[in-house]
Amino acid sequence: MMPGTRAARARALARVTLFGVFVAACAPGTKASRGNASTARDGGPEGRTAPEAKSAAARVGAAARRNGATPDLPTDGLHDADRRRDAGPLRLRFLGNVDFPPRAATEGRAFGGISALAFLPVPRTLLALSDGHDGTGPPRAYELDFDRDAFDIRVRHRFEIDLSGTGVAPEHYDPEGLALSPVGDVLVASEGDQRGDRRIGPRLDAFRRDRHRFVPVRNVPLPAWTKPETGRGVRPNRGPEALTRATRYVFVGFEEALRQDGPPAAARPPRGTDVRILRFGVDLTLAGAHHYRTDVPPTVTGTGQPPVSSSVGLTELAAIDDEHLLALERSTYQDDGGQMRNRIRLYLIDVGSAPNVLRRETLSGHAPIAKRLVLDFDTIRHRLFPKPELDNFEAMAVITDDTGRCRHLIVASDDNFRSDQRTSFVLFAVDGTADAAGSGPPLPSPIPQNR
Repeated sequence: MMPGTRAARARALARVTLFGVFVAACAPGTKASRGNASTARDGGPEGRTAPEAKSAAARVGAAARRNGATPDLPTDGLHDADRRRDAGPLRLRFLGNVDFPPRAATEGRAFGGISALAFLPVPRTLLALSDGHDGTGPPRAYELDFDRDAFDIRVRHRFEIDLSGTGVAPEHYDPEGLALSPVGDVLVASEGDQRGDRRIGPRLDAFRRDRHRFVPVRNVPLPAWTKPETGRGVRPNRGPEALTRATRYVFVGFEEALRQDGPPAAARPPRGTDVRILRFGVDLTLAGAHHYRTDVPPTVTGTGQPPVSSSVGLTELAAIDDEHLLALERSTYQDDGGQMRNRIRLYLIDVGSAPNVLRRETLSGHAPIAKRLVLDFDTIRHRLFPKPELDNFEAMAVITDDTGRCRHLIVASDDNFRSDQRTSFVLFAVDGTADAAGSGPPLPSPIPQNR
């Protein structure tokens, strides 16, 4: 599109929907479109070439073997060098975003608090999970109509999450992860409630979709070492935040390190946080656990000093195949002007590059999963409309075509039901194949220890 005034551009490109506004990036094939694909591909820290990355990944594998990578349980070929394959090219092309006004209402309830997404191949709609922490009722989920071509999102239906028979009160249920089980049930991960003297642990539950409800079917046991106890288990509001299903596995990722695995991330001294990603089989039997290390939180722009407050965590996973996942990291920090900011980065991770640590008491001495940067959202910040700011992005889903190949990625933010935040859906085209899920510039690997 030729340059023009902001108002003219908005009039030409804006599409008003029931709750949001869509602004296209530009028509496919235009110079701007090609340039944006390059931006998404090249943004962020400098990386290595593909051969160097492959060599680095081999070194990660060798280091893992030296650190006791021999798995405690069968890995179904996840660590078999003859069966595992390297990631090929995968690039994201920004297409546009839809924003919902703060506290937009649907069916008499505020629409917001979106913490997770899942794609329903039939009838090609989205499920969106809401924690419901707005005082208007229990946790809930929405089915969203999704027009890929116009990128129009509308609320089709609302489900209440029925917790009867689970032994958990709605006010202590904090749903953050969402996926479809291998048999078609809906899997929901809850962080539990560790506020004050409460010791309500994390949960993974399977629900059946009824007309207006998610009806509980079964609880999937989590390891005992995830329960909040003195010196171990989850930290408050830092439990299982990420959930995704591949062909043979279901993956559950914790937002921050368990107490026995180390401290939270910090800018000074610089360190990431060491989290666990659990791996379940198709029968939802726990099959493994893997070590993932986040980035170091950002320092304050201009001063180079640590921010007044900062955090970084793993907020979502989306499976490309049984070995490769997209991992969304969110850093929240206070800038030198006192404003809270978000840094959002998307990585491609290779789960099979790290040992199975399911039976390990701590992650100390065990190599983390290799990861490569796909996109630093700062490189698309200026293209978000109407506010070129990064909000609390923590939900993500891969959109597949009729053959099951990954074609689009959608990422959503949680407005926490606050008037100064927004619910935003961002759409990307995936330029690559599901058979060769890779990324743009790889980060140096092995991943720095950040200790």
